[in-house]
Amino acid sequence: MKTPKAIKIDNTHFILQEDYSYTWMKDGANASDPSETYKVESTIIVNKGFRWDGASIPKLFWSWGFTPDGKYRAAALVHDFIYIYKGKLPKGSMISNYISDSGTIEDQIQYGSFSRKDADRLFGKMMKENQVAIGRRKIMKYMVMKFGWIYWKDGPYLMTKTLVGLLSFALLVAILLNVIGVF
Repeated sequence: MKTPKAIKIDNTHFILQEDYSYTWMKDGANASDPSETYKVESTIIVNKGFRWDGASIPKLFWSWGFTPDGKYRAAALVHDFIYIYKGKLPKGSMISNYISDSGTIEDQIQYGSFSRKDADRLFGKMMKENQVAIGRRKIMKYMVMKFGWIYWKDGPYLMTKTLVGLLSFALLVAILLNVIGVF
């Protein structure tokens, strides 16, 4: 698998220096006639200039060898690209060819849609193809499956919103307790 060419702009952020594409194949069957099979060749394209934070690994774990960059750079890039768009990729960033048993392209779709679960599976698949050690791969995939919802739902702003919400609630409770004479 080709490693994305990127410039590291700080400890965790990268800017893609040239377009990056990743292609994979998947078997499929016609829903109305399961005996009719085909292959789906999908290519995801991330354009030059895309900024991402490598593998989103807390600094606490860097000393254990889990750093934002490594053999998993491509997997982190594609995973972050899908997450940033919440699975609804912009037109032109994914092409899927439906190929019949005879090898001819029957249909082509110019856009893509992923569930969070599909994005996490693709992350694991790409790490495996790039020969990331099985233990590291399993830990990293487990972590995105358990904590990826934070970024999928609202990105890095979720924690800020949660803290502001909690502080606002605490302030409101303090004001109400003061009004009723508890303070």
